[in-house]
Amino acid sequence: MPPRPAASTRSRARVVLVASLLALFLLVLLLINGCTPAAPQATPSPQAPAVAFASEEEALAAAEKVLEDYLAMADLILQEGAADPERIAPLVTEKWLEVELAGYAEMRDLGVRQEGISAVSATRFQQMFLQGSTTSVMIYACIDYDESMLVDGSGERIGTTEPNTTVEVTFEAAPESSLKVAAWEKWGKGSLC
Repeated sequence: MPPRPAASTRSRARVVLVASLLALFLLVLLLINGCTPAAPQATPSPQAPAVAFASEEEALAAAEKVLEDYLAMADLILQEGAADPERIAPLVTEKWLEVELAGYAEMRDLGVRQEGISAVSATRFQQMFLQGSTTSVMIYACIDYDESMLVDGSGERIGTTEPNTTVEVTFEAAPESSLKVAAWEKWGKGSLC
């Protein structure tokens, strides 16, 4: 899971404060000397990438779409006994793909498949931040497993699953690429469902 941005937020706040005080000092100095400062020209900085989304709402909508696509593909792979799990690759980061493939291999080795589908019944934005040039978006999601179950090779139901589970999902988008699932874990600090 990517580190929380608290330290970098404080660092940025200090930089902004120092820059603001320096700008104010220069403005006062210019006014004392009878000069009027020229209008500042905004120039984009290549070292300061922006987050990939203009708002939290936009980030949440993009994450919801990726999550729905991810669940649809995961359902399909599991319905087919974890055959060809690489089909999930376009929806996940390279690092998370390793986790996915290991999970599907275990399901395949056990002869387990899924019947039915899972769905997203609720989401809530958690945070969005930059890590280097990669935008990370974290959301909470309520996954509804009411219409799905795992069965063995003879079609017998295996174990039980909670009908609704709250998960924390992390997505990442590198520059010029789409949002992808980067991590997924059950959220044990509350329920969105």
